[in-house]
Amino acid sequence: MLVVFLLGQSCSKSVEEGTPLANIGIDPKSGDGDRCARGVHIGCGSMLRFDDAEHFQEVYDCLELAYEAYNDSVDQLYGSLADEAYNDLLDSIGFIDEQPLVDFEQNFSGYYSYFQHMKAQHDAWLLAGADPATDPDASNVVGDLFMEVLLNRYAAVMIGGVIHMTLPNGDQVEILNGDCDVYNCFAINPGCQIGGTNVVIHKGNYSGDCRDNAEERGWQYWDSGKKRIKWRLKFKYSQFFDHHRTFAEVKSLRKKNGKWRDYRSDIGIVVNGPHNGGSEAIGRSSINCEFAQGYDMIKAVKRRKYRSKFYWFPQPQIYYQIRIADVRGNFTYGGTVHSHDLGW
Repeated sequence: MLVVFLLGQSCSKSVEEGTPLANIGIDPKSGDGDRCARGVHIGCGSMLRFDDAEHFQEVYDCLELAYEAYNDSVDQLYGSLADEAYNDLLDSIGFIDEQPLVDFEQNFSGYYSYFQHMKAQHDAWLLAGADPATDPDASNVVGDLFMEVLLNRYAAVMIGGVIHMTLPNGDQVEILNGDCDVYNCFAINPGCQIGGTNVVIHKGNYSGDCRDNAEERGWQYWDSGKKRIKWRLKFKYSQFFDHHRTFAEVKSLRKKNGKWRDYRSDIGIVVNGPHNGGSEAIGRSSINCEFAQGYDMIKAVKRRKYRSKFYWFPQPQIYYQIRIADVRGNFTYGGTVHSHDLGW
């Protein structure tokens, strides 16, 4: 069910087209994304370089807070508007949802992030009709908005002198000595055969009953097919932090004047999964099928996309696996809550 708020004259809000954001109480720099760039440098001429994993996590958290604060600022002012009026207003004043992320990138001359790479493909996909069969997100090996900003076009980043890179097939490469020539080999040819003790390739387990990497996505339509959301559930080992990440995301689109476009609507999300692990074999831990208890649904807010995540931190040399339906995502859209279990 689509919930529409009818506003009387006394509480309506309007601004003239082209009005500067600051004039209606929104600071385009309120997210302060460029502040997050402090201490970050360029490595190998094309990737971001961080002092260590803690530094990387600090910048990631900073970007997430900046993004949410920026979008919350406009949501607090105009979130009571019906979706159509809300979208028209923000479009008329030139509000860019990802402005703090753009501000961050502008601190690094010549840097082209994975976020920009995927955004260009997404925009072209929308112009071409937004056919789900050709959705570029299907080839997105990162799948995390803030991580995409911190990884370059080839999904690479340097942390503590080590180059971390995710290949198009999902394999994760570590170049322990930070050799830029080795990185360039993989960037030009993902099948690069350079080996040795300084190159470690992590191949995920994508098959069998227990897996350490899994992903599922789908589409849901409503409002007579005029609106749709794309949901995604993902479970992945991240060598950047040496932990597993369970990630859920929902994106909202609407068809207007015969064309699909990103659309801000009331969407909410929470991801839930098993939390108890029992040792089954050396170097492995299998999670049972018990779901985490006592979680609350995230309040729906007006967004084009929304995400939820949580982590499992393994002991050294131990990584988690999941079984089918171990991870569940609960998505709010169209006024109701829908659940999807991660399966294969």
